[in-house]
Amino acid sequence: MRKRWKSKVDLPVGAFLAFPPLLCILAAIEVCLDDDASARSLLPAIPIAVLLALHLPVYYELGDDTLLIRGGIFRRRVPYGDIRRVTPRRYWGWGAALSRERLAIDLGSSWPPTISPRDRAEFFDALAAKTPHLRREGSRLVSR
Repeated sequence: MRKRWKSKVDLPVGAFLAFPPLLCILAAIEVCLDDDASARSLLPAIPIAVLLALHLPVYYELGDDTLLIRGGIFRRRVPYGDIRRVTPRRYWGWGAALSRERLAIDLGSSWPPTISPRDRAEFFDALAAKTPHLRREGSRLVSR
């Protein structure tokens, strides 16, 4: 059975994601109020749809053999055996996370996926149970 965790959402990240759609909605309202409204009134909907498709929904699932990371239209399946380490990280960069409070999933690459499950403790416990090749060390999972 799969368990799904939604991403935690920080106010600054949420505000950043909400700002462009808000501008597009205001532009659409202005165009609709114009006497010469036509098909161009739909144009502001395009950036909204693109932004939402790229960023939402964001969630994480622990399956039988893999961790599924979903961020908008992007999906990544990470086999548990490929995970070398899981460490907390404060990070603003790109990732399937809507919070700066993240977990970095070290796979041996220079750009580890980062995630931000809302119930971090529950997710961490469930991930630890799925990765017997790792051991808990405080708030981290490290190789045995």
